[in-house]
Amino acid sequence: MTPLIALCMLLVSTASAEVIRVSLQRTALEVSRNATVSKLGRPSYRIRQAVARQSLEAYMKDIAYFGAVSVGNPPKSFRIDFDTGSANTWISSTLCQTTACMGHRRFNPDESTTFRNDGRRFLVQYGDGSSVNGVLGRDDINIGGVLLRGQSFGLAQSESDEMDDQTIDGIMGLAFSELNAVSNAPTVLDTMIDQRLLDAPIFSFHLSRGDANTQSTGEIIFGGIDASRFQSPMRFAPVTRPLYWQFHVDQVYIGGKSLKLSSDAVVDTGTSLIVVPSDIARQLHTQIPGSFFSPVSGWLLPCNLSSTGPALEFEMAGGKSTVPSVDYVGPALTMTPEMCFSNIMNSEVEHWILGDTFLKNNYVVFDYGNRRIGFAHRTDETKSPQKKPQLAQGSRARSTSRRRGRDYGRVASSPSNQVSSAATQKAKGGR
Repeated sequence: MTPLIALCMLLVSTASAEVIRVSLQRTALEVSRNATVSKLGRPSYRIRQAVARQSLEAYMKDIAYFGAVSVGNPPKSFRIDFDTGSANTWISSTLCQTTACMGHRRFNPDESTTFRNDGRRFLVQYGDGSSVNGVLGRDDINIGGVLLRGQSFGLAQSESDEMDDQTIDGIMGLAFSELNAVSNAPTVLDTMIDQRLLDAPIFSFHLSRGDANTQSTGEIIFGGIDASRFQSPMRFAPVTRPLYWQFHVDQVYIGGKSLKLSSDAVVDTGTSLIVVPSDIARQLHTQIPGSFFSPVSGWLLPCNLSSTGPALEFEMAGGKSTVPSVDYVGPALTMTPEMCFSNIMNSEVEHWILGDTFLKNNYVVFDYGNRRIGFAHRTDETKSPQKKPQLAQGSRARSTSRRRGRDYGRVASSPSNQVSSAATQKAKGGR
Protein backbone atom coordinates (compact mmCIF):
# COMPACT_ATOMS: atom_id res chain seq x y z
CA MET A 1 0.00 0.00 0.00
CA THR A 2 1.29 3.46 -0.87
CA PRO A 3 -0.96 6.11 0.70
CA LEU A 4 -0.39 9.74 -0.21
CA ILE A 5 1.21 11.39 2.79
CA ALA A 6 2.39 14.87 3.66
CA LEU A 7 6.10 15.62 3.63
CA CYS A 8 7.16 18.91 5.24
CA MET A 9 10.14 20.77 3.80
CA LEU A 10 12.07 22.77 6.37
CA LEU A 11 12.56 26.50 5.96
CA VAL A 12 14.70 28.37 8.46
CA SER A 13 12.86 31.25 10.09
CA THR A 14 13.84 34.00 12.44
CA ALA A 15 15.72 33.30 15.65
CA SER A 16 15.39 35.18 18.91
CA ALA A 17 17.98 35.48 21.63
CA GLU A 18 16.18 32.84 23.66
CA VAL A 19 14.69 30.30 21.24
CA ILE A 20 15.69 29.11 17.78
CA ARG A 21 12.74 28.00 15.65
CA VAL A 22 12.45 26.31 12.28
CA SER A 23 9.28 26.87 10.23
CA LEU A 24 7.71 24.12 8.12
CA GLN A 25 6.26 23.87 4.62
CA ARG A 26 4.43 20.84 3.29
CA THR A 27 4.70 18.91 0.07
CA ALA A 28 3.22 15.55 -0.99
CA LEU A 29 5.11 12.29 -1.31
CA GLU A 30 4.25 8.66 -1.97
CA VAL A 31 5.80 6.31 0.57
CA SER A 32 5.19 2.60 1.03
CA ARG A 33 4.16 0.89 4.24
CA ASN A 34 7.36 -1.16 4.00
CA ALA A 35 9.42 1.95 4.69
CA THR A 36 7.53 2.43 7.91
CA VAL A 37 8.10 -1.11 9.07
CA SER A 38 11.79 -1.09 8.14
CA LYS A 39 12.31 1.86 10.44
CA LEU A 40 11.90 -0.58 13.32
CA GLY A 41 15.22 -2.16 12.49
CA ARG A 42 17.25 1.01 12.80
CA PRO A 43 18.65 0.92 16.35
CA SER A 44 21.05 -1.92 17.07
CA TYR A 45 19.01 -3.62 19.79
CA ARG A 46 15.99 -4.27 17.57
CA ILE A 47 14.83 -6.82 14.99
CA ARG A 48 18.66 -2.90 16.65
CA GLN A 49 24.36 26.57 29.38
CA ALA A 50 21.68 27.16 26.89
CA VAL A 51 18.61 25.80 25.21
CA ALA A 52 18.53 24.82 21.54
CA ARG A 53 15.23 24.14 19.84
CA GLN A 54 15.06 22.03 16.70
CA SER A 55 11.82 21.61 14.79
CA LEU A 56 10.98 18.25 13.29
CA GLU A 57 9.05 17.54 10.15
CA ALA A 58 6.87 14.49 9.62
CA TYR A 59 6.81 12.03 6.76
CA MET A 60 4.94 8.81 6.00
CA LYS A 61 1.62 10.33 7.14
CA ASP A 62 3.35 11.60 10.30
CA ILE A 63 4.61 8.09 11.03
CA ALA A 64 8.17 9.42 11.36
CA TYR A 65 9.88 12.71 12.09
CA PHE A 66 13.14 14.32 11.04
CA GLY A 67 14.87 17.66 11.42
CA ALA A 68 17.57 19.63 9.63
CA VAL A 69 21.19 20.07 10.67
CA SER A 70 24.10 21.59 8.77
CA VAL A 71 27.58 20.10 8.56
CA GLY A 72 30.95 21.49 7.56
CA ASN A 73 32.28 24.83 6.34
CA PRO A 74 30.68 26.12 4.22
CA PRO A 75 27.69 24.41 5.89
CA LYS A 76 25.48 21.98 4.00
CA SER A 77 22.01 21.02 5.23
CA PHE A 78 20.92 17.42 5.83
CA ARG A 79 17.67 15.75 6.97
CA ILE A 80 18.40 13.77 10.10
CA ASP A 81 16.45 11.28 12.20
CA PHE A 82 16.93 12.21 15.88
CA ASP A 83 16.99 8.70 17.31
CA THR A 84 16.86 7.95 21.05
CA GLY A 85 17.21 4.23 20.29
CA SER A 86 20.81 4.41 19.09
CA ALA A 87 23.99 6.30 19.94
CA ASN A 88 25.82 6.47 16.60
CA THR A 89 25.61 9.47 14.29
CA TRP A 90 26.23 9.04 10.57
CA ILE A 91 25.49 10.89 7.33
CA SER A 92 25.40 9.69 3.74
CA SER A 93 28.56 10.84 1.96
CA THR A 94 30.04 11.20 -1.53
CA LEU A 95 32.31 8.32 -0.59
CA CYS A 96 29.24 6.11 -1.01
CA GLN A 97 28.38 4.88 -4.50
CA THR A 98 25.72 2.29 -3.72
CA THR A 99 22.24 2.76 -5.15
CA ALA A 100 20.76 3.52 -1.75
CA CYS A 101 23.07 6.51 -1.30
CA MET A 102 22.15 8.16 -4.58
CA GLY A 103 18.73 9.28 -3.37
CA HIS A 104 20.17 11.13 -0.37
CA ARG A 105 21.90 14.43 0.11
CA ARG A 106 25.54 13.46 0.56
CA PHE A 107 28.30 15.11 2.55
CA ASN A 108 31.50 15.81 0.61
CA PRO A 109 34.46 15.96 3.00
CA ASP A 110 36.67 17.57 0.33
CA GLU A 111 34.38 20.60 0.22
CA SER A 112 34.60 21.36 3.95
CA THR A 113 37.59 23.34 5.24
CA THR A 114 36.99 22.15 8.80
CA PHE A 115 36.73 18.42 8.13
CA ARG A 116 39.28 16.13 9.74
CA ASN A 117 39.65 12.42 8.98
CA ASP A 118 39.57 10.10 12.00
CA GLY A 119 40.94 7.04 10.20
CA ARG A 120 38.78 4.51 12.02
CA ARG A 121 35.99 2.56 10.39
CA PHE A 122 32.45 1.91 11.61
CA LEU A 123 29.82 -0.71 10.85
CA VAL A 124 26.20 -0.57 11.98
CA GLN A 125 23.90 -3.51 11.29
CA TYR A 126 20.17 -3.28 11.91
CA GLY A 127 17.61 -5.93 12.70
CA ASP A 128 15.66 -5.53 9.47
CA GLY A 129 18.73 -6.64 7.51
CA SER A 130 19.91 -3.17 6.57
CA SER A 131 23.41 -1.94 7.28
CA VAL A 132 25.68 1.08 6.98
CA ASN A 133 29.46 1.20 7.02
CA GLY A 134 32.12 3.78 6.38
CA VAL A 135 34.79 5.90 8.03
CA LEU A 136 34.76 8.26 10.98
CA GLY A 137 35.48 11.95 10.67
CA ARG A 138 35.18 15.16 12.64
CA ASP A 139 33.59 18.42 11.58
CA ASP A 140 31.46 21.27 12.83
CA ILE A 141 27.74 20.48 13.08
CA ASN A 142 25.11 23.19 13.51
CA ILE A 143 21.91 22.11 15.24
CA GLY A 144 19.17 24.64 15.86
CA GLY A 145 21.62 27.51 15.36
CA VAL A 146 24.19 26.12 17.81
CA LEU A 147 27.64 25.02 16.67
CA LEU A 148 29.22 21.78 17.89
CA ARG A 149 32.90 22.07 16.97
CA GLY A 150 34.78 18.97 15.82
CA GLN A 151 31.87 16.57 16.32
CA SER A 152 32.64 12.94 15.56
CA PHE A 153 30.33 11.24 13.04
CA GLY A 154 30.33 8.49 10.45
CA LEU A 155 30.60 9.10 6.72
CA ALA A 156 28.62 6.33 5.05
CA GLN A 157 30.56 4.58 2.29
CA SER A 158 27.98 1.84 1.78
CA GLU A 159 24.28 1.67 2.55
CA SER A 160 22.30 -1.50 1.94
CA ASP A 161 19.34 -1.50 -0.45
CA GLU A 162 16.86 -1.26 2.42
CA MET A 163 17.99 2.35 2.92
CA ASP A 164 16.98 3.31 -0.60
CA ASP A 165 13.46 4.56 0.23
CA GLN A 166 14.43 6.51 3.33
CA THR A 167 13.65 10.22 3.28
CA ILE A 168 16.41 10.94 5.77
CA ASP A 169 20.08 11.52 4.94
CA GLY A 170 21.42 10.19 8.23
CA ILE A 171 20.78 9.32 11.86
CA MET A 172 21.76 11.19 15.02
CA GLY A 173 21.90 8.83 18.01
CA LEU A 174 20.61 10.23 21.32
CA ALA A 175 20.97 7.12 23.48
CA PHE A 176 23.63 6.78 26.17
CA SER A 177 27.26 6.86 25.08
CA GLU A 178 27.78 3.32 26.39
CA LEU A 179 25.77 2.14 23.37
CA ASN A 180 28.11 3.76 20.85
CA ALA A 181 29.52 1.17 18.45
CA VAL A 182 32.87 3.00 18.30
CA SER A 183 34.79 3.42 21.55
CA ASN A 184 36.13 6.84 22.47
CA ALA A 185 34.04 8.53 19.80
CA PRO A 186 31.95 11.17 21.61
CA THR A 187 28.24 11.21 20.91
CA VAL A 188 26.44 14.45 20.16
CA LEU A 189 25.20 14.63 23.76
CA ASP A 190 28.76 14.10 25.01
CA THR A 191 29.95 17.02 22.89
CA MET A 192 27.15 19.31 24.03
CA ILE A 193 28.08 18.64 27.63
CA ASP A 194 31.86 18.80 27.12
CA GLN A 195 31.60 22.10 25.24
CA ARG A 196 29.16 23.43 27.87
CA LEU A 197 26.50 24.25 25.32
CA LEU A 198 23.63 23.24 27.60
CA ASP A 199 22.48 24.72 30.88
CA ALA A 200 21.24 21.26 31.84
CA PRO A 201 21.96 17.83 30.30
CA ILE A 202 18.37 17.16 29.23
CA PHE A 203 16.38 17.20 26.02
CA SER A 204 12.65 16.96 25.38
CA PHE A 205 10.42 15.79 22.53
CA HIS A 206 7.09 17.09 21.32
CA LEU A 207 5.45 15.42 18.32
CA SER A 208 2.07 16.30 16.83
CA ARG A 209 -0.23 14.14 14.76
CA GLY A 210 -1.33 14.89 11.24
CA ASP A 211 -2.58 13.31 8.05
CA ALA A 212 -2.50 13.97 4.32
CA ASN A 213 -4.67 17.06 4.78
CA THR A 214 -3.29 18.65 7.92
CA GLN A 215 0.18 19.73 8.94
CA SER A 216 2.05 17.54 11.38
CA THR A 217 5.16 18.80 13.08
CA GLY A 218 7.30 18.23 16.09
CA GLU A 219 10.04 19.76 18.14
CA ILE A 220 13.08 18.73 20.11
CA ILE A 221 14.58 21.07 22.71
CA PHE A 222 18.10 20.50 23.99
CA GLY A 223 18.78 21.82 27.47
CA GLY A 224 15.19 22.54 28.51
CA ILE A 225 11.47 21.91 28.21
CA ASP A 226 8.50 23.87 26.90
CA ALA A 227 5.92 24.05 29.70
CA SER A 228 3.20 25.10 27.26
CA ARG A 229 3.39 21.70 25.56
CA PHE A 230 2.06 19.54 28.39
CA GLN A 231 -0.89 19.57 30.79
CA SER A 232 -0.45 17.12 33.61
CA PRO A 233 2.38 17.15 36.14
CA MET A 234 5.63 15.70 34.83
CA ARG A 235 6.29 12.23 36.25
CA PHE A 236 9.77 10.71 36.24
CA ALA A 237 10.79 7.06 35.94
CA PRO A 238 14.39 5.96 36.52
CA VAL A 239 16.33 4.49 33.62
CA THR A 240 16.67 0.77 34.37
CA ARG A 241 19.42 0.09 31.83
CA PRO A 242 21.64 3.06 30.87
CA LEU A 243 22.22 2.00 27.30
CA TYR A 244 18.76 2.79 25.98
CA TRP A 245 16.11 5.09 27.44
CA GLN A 246 14.62 2.10 29.20
CA PHE A 247 12.20 2.16 32.14
CA HIS A 248 9.61 -0.07 33.81
CA VAL A 249 5.92 -0.18 32.86
CA ASP A 250 3.88 -1.27 35.87
CA GLN A 251 0.57 -2.01 34.17
CA VAL A 252 -1.26 -1.77 30.84
CA TYR A 253 -4.94 -0.94 30.34
CA ILE A 254 -7.12 -0.93 27.26
CA GLY A 255 -10.59 0.53 27.45
CA GLY A 256 -10.01 0.91 31.20
CA LYS A 257 -9.50 -2.84 31.65
CA SER A 258 -6.26 -3.98 33.28
CA LEU A 259 -4.42 -6.62 31.27
CA LYS A 260 -2.14 -7.43 34.21
CA LEU A 261 0.95 -6.90 32.09
CA SER A 262 4.23 -5.34 33.12
CA SER A 263 7.61 -5.09 31.44
CA ASP A 264 10.57 -2.86 30.81
CA ALA A 265 10.04 -0.58 27.82
CA VAL A 266 12.20 1.68 25.68
CA VAL A 267 11.16 5.14 24.53
CA ASP A 268 12.45 5.32 20.97
CA THR A 269 12.01 8.28 18.63
CA GLY A 270 13.64 6.19 15.90
CA THR A 271 10.72 3.76 15.81
CA SER A 272 7.42 4.63 14.18
CA LEU A 273 5.08 2.29 16.02
CA ILE A 274 4.51 0.56 19.35
CA VAL A 275 6.33 -2.77 19.20
CA VAL A 276 5.68 -5.62 21.63
CA PRO A 277 6.28 -9.38 21.71
CA SER A 278 3.81 -11.47 19.72
CA ASP A 279 1.94 -12.84 22.74
CA ILE A 280 1.47 -9.32 24.16
CA ALA A 281 0.26 -8.04 20.78
CA ARG A 282 -2.32 -10.81 20.75
CA GLN A 283 -3.56 -9.92 24.23
CA LEU A 284 -3.87 -6.25 23.31
CA HIS A 285 -5.68 -6.82 20.01
CA THR A 286 -8.07 -9.30 21.61
CA GLN A 287 -9.52 -6.33 23.49
CA ILE A 288 -10.01 -4.31 20.29
CA PRO A 289 -13.29 -5.17 18.49
CA GLY A 290 -12.94 -6.49 14.95
CA SER A 291 -9.15 -6.85 14.99
CA PHE A 292 -7.47 -9.89 13.46
CA PHE A 293 -4.02 -11.06 12.41
CA SER A 294 -3.06 -11.46 8.76
CA PRO A 295 0.08 -13.47 7.91
CA VAL A 296 0.68 -11.02 5.06
CA SER A 297 -0.21 -7.65 6.62
CA GLY A 298 0.12 -8.24 10.35
CA TRP A 299 -2.53 -6.99 12.78
CA LEU A 300 -5.49 -5.23 11.16
CA LEU A 301 -8.28 -3.12 12.68
CA PRO A 302 -11.59 -1.70 11.44
CA CYS A 303 -10.82 1.84 10.28
CA ASN A 304 -13.94 3.24 11.96
CA LEU A 305 -12.32 2.52 15.33
CA SER A 306 -10.07 5.51 14.74
CA SER A 307 -12.57 7.71 16.58
CA THR A 308 -14.40 5.12 18.71
CA GLY A 309 -11.85 2.50 19.75
CA PRO A 310 -10.76 1.91 23.35
CA ALA A 311 -7.82 3.94 24.65
CA LEU A 312 -4.52 2.22 25.40
CA GLU A 313 -2.90 3.27 28.69
CA PHE A 314 0.55 2.61 30.13
CA GLU A 315 0.96 3.00 33.88
CA MET A 316 4.42 4.06 35.01
CA ALA A 317 6.10 6.61 37.26
CA GLY A 318 2.97 6.90 39.40
CA GLY A 319 0.53 7.77 36.61
CA LYS A 320 -0.90 6.80 33.24
CA SER A 321 0.17 7.78 29.72
CA THR A 322 -2.54 7.39 27.09
CA VAL A 323 -2.54 6.42 23.41
CA PRO A 324 -6.01 7.01 21.89
CA SER A 325 -7.34 4.89 19.04
CA VAL A 326 -6.76 7.68 16.49
CA ASP A 327 -3.05 6.93 16.85
CA TYR A 328 -2.96 3.15 17.03
CA VAL A 329 -5.31 2.78 14.03
CA GLY A 330 -2.97 3.16 11.07
CA PRO A 331 -3.49 3.76 7.34
CA ALA A 332 -6.09 1.87 5.33
CA LEU A 333 -5.41 -1.10 3.09
CA THR A 334 -5.68 -0.40 -0.64
CA MET A 335 -7.88 -3.35 -1.59
CA THR A 336 -10.04 -3.31 1.56
CA PRO A 337 -10.17 0.34 2.64
CA GLU A 338 -12.53 -0.39 5.51
CA MET A 339 -9.63 -2.19 7.26
CA CYS A 340 -6.53 -0.44 8.56
CA PHE A 341 -3.06 -1.47 9.68
CA SER A 342 -2.51 -1.54 13.42
CA ASN A 343 0.23 0.71 14.76
CA ILE A 344 0.76 -1.85 17.53
CA MET A 345 3.19 -4.26 15.93
CA ASN A 346 4.32 -7.70 17.03
CA SER A 347 7.99 -8.62 16.88
CA GLU A 348 10.42 -10.79 18.77
CA VAL A 349 11.74 -7.97 20.92
CA GLU A 350 13.19 -8.30 24.41
CA HIS A 351 11.46 -5.17 25.70
CA TRP A 352 8.48 -3.16 24.59
CA ILE A 353 9.31 -0.26 22.27
CA LEU A 354 7.25 2.93 22.53
CA GLY A 355 7.81 4.86 19.31
CA ASP A 356 6.21 7.86 17.64
CA THR A 357 2.69 6.47 18.09
CA PHE A 358 3.22 6.88 21.84
CA LEU A 359 5.14 10.16 21.62
CA LYS A 360 2.39 11.98 19.72
CA ASN A 361 0.31 11.98 22.90
CA ASN A 362 2.99 12.38 25.54
CA TYR A 363 5.56 15.09 26.14
CA VAL A 364 8.75 13.26 27.09
CA VAL A 365 11.81 14.64 28.87
CA PHE A 366 15.10 12.72 28.60
CA ASP A 367 17.13 13.63 31.69
CA TYR A 368 20.66 12.58 30.79
CA GLY A 369 22.21 13.91 34.01
CA ASN A 370 19.86 12.11 36.40
CA ARG A 371 19.30 9.13 34.10
CA ARG A 372 15.55 9.25 34.20
CA ILE A 373 12.65 9.85 31.80
CA GLY A 374 9.79 12.30 32.37
CA PHE A 375 6.25 11.86 31.04
CA ALA A 376 3.32 14.27 30.82
CA HIS A 377 0.17 14.48 28.71
CA ARG A 378 0.85 16.58 25.62
CA THR A 379 -1.38 19.59 25.01
CA ASP A 380 -3.13 20.44 21.79
CA GLU A 381 -0.68 22.97 20.41
CA THR A 382 -3.38 24.66 18.36
CA LYS A 383 -5.05 25.72 21.62
CA SER A 384 -1.97 26.47 23.71
CA PRO A 385 -0.05 29.75 23.63
CA GLN A 386 3.58 29.47 22.62
CA LYS A 387 5.85 29.92 25.61
CA LYS A 388 9.58 30.06 26.01
CA PRO A 389 11.36 26.84 26.94
CA GLN A 390 11.86 26.35 30.66
CA LEU A 391 13.97 24.07 32.78
CA ALA A 392 13.09 21.96 35.75
CA GLN A 393 13.58 23.57 39.12
CA GLY A 394 17.21 23.56 40.20
CA SER A 395 18.47 22.57 36.77
CA ARG A 396 21.17 25.23 36.73
CA ALA A 397 22.95 23.57 39.65
CA ARG A 398 26.00 21.46 38.87
CA SER A 399 26.67 18.14 40.48
CA THR A 400 30.09 17.23 41.84
CA SER A 401 29.68 13.72 40.50
CA ARG A 402 31.47 12.81 37.30
CA ARG A 403 30.82 10.02 34.83
CA ARG A 404 33.44 8.92 32.32
CA GLY A 405 35.45 12.05 33.13
CA ARG A 406 32.65 14.45 32.16
CA ASP A 407 30.84 17.00 34.28
CA TYR A 408 27.13 16.19 34.17
CA GLY A 409 24.76 18.84 35.40
CA ARG A 410 21.82 17.33 37.23
CA VAL A 411 18.18 18.33 36.97
CA ALA A 412 16.80 18.52 40.50
CA SER A 413 13.37 17.15 41.26
CA SER A 414 10.75 19.64 42.31
CA PRO A 415 8.07 18.64 44.86
CA SER A 416 6.09 15.53 43.85
CA ASN A 417 8.70 14.90 41.15
CA GLN A 418 7.04 17.51 38.93
CA VAL A 419 8.65 19.92 36.53
CA SER A 420 8.16 23.51 37.61
CA SER A 421 8.39 26.72 35.63
CA ALA A 422 11.84 28.03 36.43
CA ALA A 423 14.26 30.34 34.66
CA THR A 424 13.91 30.77 30.91
CA GLN A 425 17.07 29.80 29.07
CA LYS A 426 18.96 31.38 26.20
CA ALA A 427 19.35 29.61 22.89
CA LYS A 428 22.64 27.98 21.99
CA GLY A 429 22.63 24.20 22.31
CA GLY A 430 22.74 21.50 19.77
CA ARG A 431 22.06 18.04 18.53
